[in-house]
Amino acid sequence: MSNQNKDETMLSNKICVNNDIIETLRNYIIKDSNDFAIVLTGPWGCGKTFFWNNYLSEIVKQESKTPVYVSLYGVKEVNEIDVKIFFEIFSSLPSVKKSVRELKFNKEHGKMLLNTASSFGLLKRDKYRVNVSELYSLGKVVLCFDDLERSSLTTKEILGHINNYLERDNIPTIIIANEEQIEKDDDYFDLKEKSIGRTIRIKNDPNLILYNLIESSFKNNRYAEFLLTHQSLILETFKKSEMENFRIIKQTLHDFELIYNELDSNYNKENLTIIENEIENMLCFTLSCSFEIRKNSSISSALHNIKSNQEFMSLIIQYSMEKAMKKDTQQEEPTRASLLDDFRRKYFGYTNFKKVRIFFESIHLFITTGIFHKNDFKKEITKIIQDKQQEISDHNLIFDYTFTNPEQICEEFFDEALKNTIIKLSNGEMYLSEYPKAYLTFRNMSKIIELPLDSDSLKQFILNGMIESSTQTEPNNYLKDTDLHFPSSIYKDLSSKESNDFKEIEDKLKELNDELKSQFYKNKSKMVCEWFEKEEKNELWNIFNDPIDYWYYSLSTEDIRSILCDSSINMVNYLYELLEYRQKNFDLNENELAFLKEMYNIINNLLQDNTTSKLRKIILYKIKLTLENKLNLK
Repeated sequence: MSNQNKDETMLSNKICVNNDIIETLRNYIIKDSNDFAIVLTGPWGCGKTFFWNNYLSEIVKQESKTPVYVSLYGVKEVNEIDVKIFFEIFSSLPSVKKSVRELKFNKEHGKMLLNTASSFGLLKRDKYRVNVSELYSLGKVVLCFDDLERSSLTTKEILGHINNYLERDNIPTIIIANEEQIEKDDDYFDLKEKSIGRTIRIKNDPNLILYNLIESSFKNNRYAEFLLTHQSLILETFKKSEMENFRIIKQTLHDFELIYNELDSNYNKENLTIIENEIENMLCFTLSCSFEIRKNSSISSALHNIKSNQEFMSLIIQYSMEKAMKKDTQQEEPTRASLLDDFRRKYFGYTNFKKVRIFFESIHLFITTGIFHKNDFKKEITKIIQDKQQEISDHNLIFDYTFTNPEQICEEFFDEALKNTIIKLSNGEMYLSEYPKAYLTFRNMSKIIELPLDSDSLKQFILNGMIESSTQTEPNNYLKDTDLHFPSSIYKDLSSKESNDFKEIEDKLKELNDELKSQFYKNKSKMVCEWFEKEEKNELWNIFNDPIDYWYYSLSTEDIRSILCDSSINMVNYLYELLEYRQKNFDLNENELAFLKEMYNIINNLLQDNTTSKLRKIILYKIKLTLENKLNLK
């Protein structure tokens, strides 16, 4: 493979620009004569300038030409463009006269030179007048003009001036612009036909943009490794923000580097491992908080003056309780608590926020003021670590099938952890799924050490704890099927008595879980009548679109009749649409089929009832045909 092909392969791997685009730009650059420019367009922050600086300029150098980059941002006079080109050429090319080249010039020195020349009449005083082509042959130069839409000049003035380089010197010229920001400028599109031959849209892969951003911007190898490990979290949070400018990610990750370095410098590996999840939440909170502030959103205002994660949670819990108690579902003005709940759901999903830390006061203060108070941050992190250590001492008894991880319990805390675990199991404070595991763990431990529970009382202890746990479990937290089945290999290591005991525990787990599941279904289905009455179509769609068949679970005959008779014509017709959809997309079980037969019978009676309106009969008849098709009834 030639070096050129290797370079192209490396380039196309690093950014989501295919080889055809790269080859198009290379062919344009190497031409000796060009009378048109190429525009690279795309939204702000999508990687256009990054593409030029890191890749396209390298292609220019590979072709033995000099890349000359000029930002048009803030340019007020066209001759400033010539001055900028002069400075770029002067700083990069060796063919300027030796007597001048030996001076250590920077751009400010260049401005002084031009001002001095102007004072002696060598340049016109009113404007810089630099004929770049007289100072240096432009045959080996490729010009790149960036920020077209951010100039103080009109696009007509800028493109007219750039066109001079195209017509007079035939210089390959790249223009970087966000055309969406200048789409209302009629002059731009009129002149575009004269000066611009091609427009290429740069739309990089977000994963690759972030990878390149991390690789080029962060020299701290440990921090860069941390960011790459959490790349999916960063991108997912960015996606949720509904923003497009990757520069904001770069700025925010520079902010988080201070936080990361403070953690890395002051806490040992054991402590950082303990709060690993919290560190991920710190990153997510830093990103989401920065995004909302830059959007100047109402969520940003709602976060103001929150003093702790506990206060953050309290406001949301209070809001959730008030929302559950309200029967009026009319749209209300957002409150501070509702905005905080929106923030939580938007960026952290439906995690158990009572157990997951979301708000970090010192980080929020840093993002909003720009000042990082290290001492406040240390106090907050130290408190988090202490809380986690206490939680470990209270809960850290590892329930697994073979009891292979006792070393994860701190030795000095073992007796206390064992005691606390037994108390929590007895009080029903453990998840239902932990009880069968606890039985297996204690059964294995009893063969090595003496326990407060003997083998005869262990089974009953576990069963009583499960019953107590189920009374404290919210119905929506019922266990999924994957948590109810245990591998058959477990029974191979159990005695006959132990196998019988474990089978009884396993059956009890399923029984208690079925009760929770049944209650969950009933709670859901009770809302169905209310949703029909209040015409909550979205809620009904979510229910009918769920493969789980709980929508009908607790509806009585009177409930069905009420839905069919008392709901608006619009909602009865919507019921028809929902049943049609469900018929085409789901297989119904015996319970749902029995329910639909009951509905079918009620509809038949209503069709015969003279008090049923004619229009309602027409819609009910459509439902009847749908049910006949599904139930094979005639």
